[in-house]
Amino acid sequence: MRFVKTGVLAVALAGALMTGAGIAHADESISVDAKLLGCAMQAGISASDLTEANIGRSITVSDEVAAQLRANGCL
Repeated sequence: MRFVKTGVLAVALAGALMTGAGIAHADESISVDAKLLGCAMQAGISASDLTEANIGRSITVSDEVAAQLRANGCL
């Protein structure tokens, strides 16, 4: 019985760690417009989806890119 409790505890702990890791790496969705692109270019921020082709669309960027955009007043 002790082995079963230990196994259940280990599985629960592993699940909690995986959930936490997923939350830590969540991405953000932003709307791309010409003003955002211009601001990002002036600030030297690059991401593969920050292109003129995506103007008017919603894209997903990493939390790091979103933070850089906010810090430079682009968002």
